[in-house]
Amino acid sequence: MSLVDKLLANPAPEWAPRPQVLVSDPIPVALHGRAPRSVLGTEWWDAVRFNAYRSTNYHCIACTVKRGAHWCNRLEGHEVYEIDYLLGRMTYLETVPLCYRCHKYIHRGYLNVQREQGIITLSEYNTIVRYGDDILRISGIKRPDPYRGPQAEWKDWRLVIGNAEFPPLFASFKEYQEHYATINEEG
Repeated sequence: MSLVDKLLANPAPEWAPRPQVLVSDPIPVALHGRAPRSVLGTEWWDAVRFNAYRSTNYHCIACTVKRGAHWCNRLEGHEVYEIDYLLGRMTYLETVPLCYRCHKYIHRGYLNVQREQGIITLSEYNTIVRYGDDILRISGIKRPDPYRGPQAEWKDWRLVIGNAEFPPLFASFKEYQEHYATINEEG
């Protein structure tokens, strides 16, 4: 079967933009460092993210920029979760393709740390924030206030993937802080 025949046999699926992905809930601190790709491995992650890229014909699901167009030289996989703060469950739903700017915008806390540490410039930070804010404004989506209500105890949090549950990577907030303080001192 020729390459053309293969492409015609498996046409790119139809898809719709989902700018609401930009307002995903932040990952609970207890589950920082715990993600499907880290517990299921590189082979799983590569297959899932490449499938996600193909699902939108290599477009960012939030802003619709196509990989290779303008400034977008690659797509990144982003895990989408349903988070239950009271039960301490972060359930993996899917992986979606995002451009660099949209992915950085979702992870604003980390983006701010990168700016503070000089990893990205203030100009790049502002470009990313304006880009994401513009997508939300044009789409009529308001950024919700972060959840500040009661939460499960650190030890009770779990990443849920199918029927499997994975505990926090660190036993306590103190251990988490000590780990990242060491990395920042070394870095």
